[in-house]
Amino acid sequence: MGLSPAAAALWAKMERGGDKWLPLHVHMSDAAEIARLLWREWLPDGLRALLGETLGLGRALAERLVIFLAAAHDLGKATPAFQFQPPRLGQATLAEIQSRLLDRGLKPPKRWERFSHALASQAIVERFTAPGAAAPHELGLILGGHHGRPASAEEWGRYISQPGPHARLTGFQDKAWLRLQEELYHHALALAGWNFFPWPRPKVAAQVILSALVIMADWISSGSELLPLFEPDSASARRPSEDVPVAWARLGLPPRVEVLSEEQYTRFDLYHDRFGLSGSRRPRPAQVKALEIALAVETPGLLIIEAPMGEGKTEAALVAAEIFAAKTGRGGLYFALPTQATSDGLFGRLAAWAGKAGCYGGRRSLKLAHGKSRFNEEYRGYHLAKPNVGENGDKEENLIVHSWFEGRKKSLLADFVIGTVDHVLMGALRQNHLALRHLGLAGKVVVIDECHAYDAYMNSHLHRVLGWLGLYGAPVILLSATLPAGARRELVNAYLRQEEPCHDPLAGPSEAIAALPAWATAGEYPLLTYTDGRDVKTVCPESSGRTLKIEVTRLPPGDADEILVDRLADLLSGGGCAGLVFNTVSKAQRLAARLAETFGGDVRLFHSRFLAPDRAAKENELREMLKPGGRRPKRLIVVGTQVLEQSLDVDFDLLVTDICPLDLLLQRLGRLHRFPRVDRPAKLAAAQVLVGGLEKDGFELGTKKVYGLYHLLNAVRLLPDSLTLPDDVPRLVQAAYDFDRPPDSPQRAEEREGALEEYREAKRRYDEKREKKRREATNFQIAKPADCLSLKGWLSTGVDDPAGRRASATARDGAEGLEVILLQRRGGGFCTLSGREKISGQAIPQ
Repeated sequence: MGLSPAAAALWAKMERGGDKWLPLHVHMSDAAEIARLLWREWLPDGLRALLGETLGLGRALAERLVIFLAAAHDLGKATPAFQFQPPRLGQATLAEIQSRLLDRGLKPPKRWERFSHALASQAIVERFTAPGAAAPHELGLILGGHHGRPASAEEWGRYISQPGPHARLTGFQDKAWLRLQEELYHHALALAGWNFFPWPRPKVAAQVILSALVIMADWISSGSELLPLFEPDSASARRPSEDVPVAWARLGLPPRVEVLSEEQYTRFDLYHDRFGLSGSRRPRPAQVKALEIALAVETPGLLIIEAPMGEGKTEAALVAAEIFAAKTGRGGLYFALPTQATSDGLFGRLAAWAGKAGCYGGRRSLKLAHGKSRFNEEYRGYHLAKPNVGENGDKEENLIVHSWFEGRKKSLLADFVIGTVDHVLMGALRQNHLALRHLGLAGKVVVIDECHAYDAYMNSHLHRVLGWLGLYGAPVILLSATLPAGARRELVNAYLRQEEPCHDPLAGPSEAIAALPAWATAGEYPLLTYTDGRDVKTVCPESSGRTLKIEVTRLPPGDADEILVDRLADLLSGGGCAGLVFNTVSKAQRLAARLAETFGGDVRLFHSRFLAPDRAAKENELREMLKPGGRRPKRLIVVGTQVLEQSLDVDFDLLVTDICPLDLLLQRLGRLHRFPRVDRPAKLAAAQVLVGGLEKDGFELGTKKVYGLYHLLNAVRLLPDSLTLPDDVPRLVQAAYDFDRPPDSPQRAEEREGALEEYREAKRRYDEKREKKRREATNFQIAKPADCLSLKGWLSTGVDDPAGRRASATARDGAEGLEVILLQRRGGGFCTLSGREKISGQAIPQ
């Protein structure tokens, strides 16, 4: 269909500080073709099926709808407010275009002001009819949000539904502009080959995915390095038909994953093929059950693996993820961990698996998603593929780091992503371009390790995200060694988007528990809980037979530092590697300095406040020394904080720890005698832990600030003189979170009453704080899927102050962080701090 001279004269983009430009109709056709390629070559098959089904169109028509939306996303630029912007310095082309528009009877606004062309695009699509059927509001919202934030009800009412005051900006009451807008609207229909009416009314899940695809098509087609702007004299320019496919090839996004069939997986010995587990290193019972569940389940959803530390939960999750991806047509994996340190520690294992995984054959993109990934040497070693670089196709690696996925908003769109859990939790927050994050998560299998480790604030975000992932049908695998039954129940209910069963409010705790389904109260261990559609089932694997008896010694309060030094001198007299986990950085620093006076260079300090390059180097050194088969020193004392607690595959001969909540204490014990070894020093042949952090009148101040009094009282009450892993794990964890059970009481009546009163007050404060954190978290969350019928106001917070806007971007409850460069004054100048990076100690030019 030919365009009128007026339509062909409209502009979409202008070179900043120059005269090159891009006609609007060319940008429309570029975006339409990129959307076609995204659908056919990149979008995971499971999401194509989701759109086809939820739209009620089937895949072929769903593709045409995606193309139409991409073609129409900038229709709002066919307005007086956009076309007659004041030219910037050096933009003679814009003045020439505006002159041509005036010659064709298109009037500028009498008084120009900035106006959202995205809102105008939404209004145009909803305004014009095609065979008597206007596009529904649900589709218009997708275009109105293509710059990251769908319109709120207030914005729609002020600018669009009552256009009178703004008609001079939109042209909605000017016949010449209206004819032009309708012409381009039908041009977008023609580009998509769309002539099927009435329009579909997509549900919110489809709206989110469609929004993300439109944003991607816009961003890719707007890249002038791939699709160049036109010269100033190109008044009737058209782009050659082969240019967009060539640009797509130069972009080099790895193509959509073509997964293996379910039948093919039954022919693989997956644990052997992926991880070399065979013979004496055969898979453990929990791993075998995870594989059996993955193969048997008809509609994969949520899988929770509760198993002891060191039992191979990571390998079980990856095997299950591979099969879930095949069954649901997912195109990759996000593996979420609590910290940057644990993400770095697992990166090599995940990359090795990704290179072997059969369902992900061909070239795949890899991403380490946290703020300090540039300091991970192994990650930096992967080939960086850049758009518009000819050598992209010359590399043979099946795993690459693609530069298009750089940045917080696009990182989850890569195929294999490992990073902190923050990227998952931010899926609950009202942030611009949230649809891109949802697209990245919805198209993957999501694995979340240490799912017990999050506070009430983070758990509120996690539950909200799980509800949306369940809506998209994205499989989720949760891992924990110490998960309370109540937390398991909340996670399942969140994913299935169901409320807790009602029970008699006058009933006691035992009656309330009896009203719950069997899966919600299961106390076996190890335990695998999974959903198949709406059904929830549990499987209890046999124990692996690996048990560890640990003697518990409580360090007396008082001069604890000197007592600890003497104990370590005795226990390490024959050598050995000890891990010391303290609750605050200041205590770790103090003890490390004191221990260095006695043990010299055998002491290593490891916490979260080191400079990023130094911390990365320390992490690598620690893993290399204490991993199975590592270069283990004769004697080593590692002094650290909670960074030693989670997802760290190291083996200590002796553990010293501050008192902490019991489930976290059990996690710390997971680093003690983690691997079977016959060469342990004689004094450390039996596993033992020294527990400190106590004072004569209770707990250290720093410990109370970190964990609160309630969980510490429970830990002291329940901590035995000896325990056996994993046998005692479920009993201790469930007892620690039995909120209705008071502590054991002293014999004397006055002491008993005092202890009960302290416990009741601690629990009251804990409940208040937990509820407060939940309320604070929900202030900036998107709505639950059941409460969200469309994208209107999806990301509106109703908070205009800067502090409120910052809070909306907070995945964790804590002070806002700021990345800085530290310098050291030397003489009359400044130098970089001395460390391990290449620029260590170098002078900064004045």
